[in-house]
Amino acid sequence: MEIRQLEYFLKASEHKNLSAAARELFISEQALSKSIVSLEKELDFSLFVRDRKGVALTPAGKIMQKKAFEAVAGVTRFKNAAADIRSEHDAKPIRIGFYEGFLGNGAAQFPIESLISFQRSHPRIALHIAEDANERVRDMVCSKELDMGVFVGEVPAACCSITLQQIRLDLVASKTNRLAKSGSVSWDDLKDQRIILSHRETRLQDMIESICRQHGFDPVIAPVSASFTTSLAFVYEDEAVTLIDSGKQALVDWEKATIVEFAHENEAVKTPASIAWTNDKSISSNHYKLTDLFRKHFNRSRAFV
Repeated sequence: MEIRQLEYFLKASEHKNLSAAARELFISEQALSKSIVSLEKELDFSLFVRDRKGVALTPAGKIMQKKAFEAVAGVTRFKNAAADIRSEHDAKPIRIGFYEGFLGNGAAQFPIESLISFQRSHPRIALHIAEDANERVRDMVCSKELDMGVFVGEVPAACCSITLQQIRLDLVASKTNRLAKSGSVSWDDLKDQRIILSHRETRLQDMIESICRQHGFDPVIAPVSASFTTSLAFVYEDEAVTLIDSGKQALVDWEKATIVEFAHENEAVKTPASIAWTNDKSISSNHYKLTDLFRKHFNRSRAFV
């Protein structure tokens, strides 16, 4: 006896017509009739009374209808339980990496508490979390050492990605600096410039390095152990330039320096936080659940900072 025979029997008893039952089962009426006859022979009693109008359950058939329903439901529960176990057993942990400074508190950061809450809500999704230098995270995503990664700058063509947030940078230069007299600047103009950054701005440094390398040169970046306001002193003395977002423009002394925008074709609007993954068949619905966690968080932020 096969579970398929019981399913056929139940469908025939539901429709009381072999032709209608066969159509719903996508089999021939002859195959359905043969299956029921075989089942009746094995049980050694009749399940149906047949006439020109269709079929009707015998008294024994009515009893077997209940038993068959219980048996089929039990097998269905068993299959579902097996699928859950298989899913849990076969599910690979998600290896996700973040550039240093991404996990934290602040408008451009992601709170670690949200990851903890996600893990509690999805106990079957195992997360293996790593933090590393920005370019290292991007390289590990490309080489598939990580399943997913959050990094700054250009996303490789081999990856799929979702932009989490964007930032626009402007250049601050002393009024005596040749770039201050330009209507706009390009990244190539920074080849011979010393770029001052506060040592706290590791995210911005990673972003600048990444963009400049895409333009074919390594920038000269000088991190200083001082606040942004103090580091501007190097700019005022025409020893360096710096890059800022719009939130810091009010800190610039306009008598000593000026702000120069990037030319449109070189406009410094980049993704300081993109979540990316390689276009691979191993990506599952669990990866998209994790992606949605970050997307929903950053959708509450402004598009440009």
